[in-house]
Amino acid sequence: MISGNETLYAPNFALTRLGYQCIKWALDDDRYDGIATSNNSLPMYRYAEVLLNYAEAKAELGEMNETVWNKTIKPLRERAGVVGAVPQSYDPYLASYYLNQTTDKWILEVRRERSIELALEMVRPDDLMRWKLGDLFTSRWYGIYIPEKNVAYDLNNDGTPDVAVVDEYPETTVPGVVYIELDNSYRLSEGDHGYIEYGFNLGRLWQNRKYLRPIPTKAIQVNPNLLPQNPGWE
Repeated sequence: MISGNETLYAPNFALTRLGYQCIKWALDDDRYDGIATSNNSLPMYRYAEVLLNYAEAKAELGEMNETVWNKTIKPLRERAGVVGAVPQSYDPYLASYYLNQTTDKWILEVRRERSIELALEMVRPDDLMRWKLGDLFTSRWYGIYIPEKNVAYDLNNDGTPDVAVVDEYPETTVPGVVYIELDNSYRLSEGDHGYIEYGFNLGRLWQNRKYLRPIPTKAIQVNPNLLPQNPGWE
């Protein structure tokens, strides 16, 4: 949207590293970009989160059933135009993604719904910590699918090429095309095609001691007999 006029946009790689353009919480007019001003009302706590918290508690307690589902997950999905029926069985892909920690369909579906409904609301790190799935912090970041490198694609369907993933930045460029160079930051999952991967070179490492934060040294010095350091932080 530019000054009230609808505009077709390709992914802006200055704002997204993976090609998925997030619009949640964003003002829908470009004239607000870069002015450090937002008139959006940002909820501190949403009813959707209340429903998801309740559903998760019931699932973890082994008390989740269709009645609870119909009061929590179903209305959230149907509001978004998604079928809200209870799944017949657990999703093997979802179980694999969550490191085969569980095959309980209720727990897995609640986790799926939290990851979708609460995206960009700063709850995902706490969720992974609560589920003791810290290893997922080291997962690769996969972006949009690129059928072939060194080809410019029209990603907003306006008839004009927008983005090309290339081995090297070309000497002669096409006006309007953003070039993503394959280097230490970017690569394609299958080499010459596949999903954009970003952040694989960051050397992210998970250590189980991070499930508990270290207690400040000054706090221990004040009360050394009753306040030992958390395991792994000694």
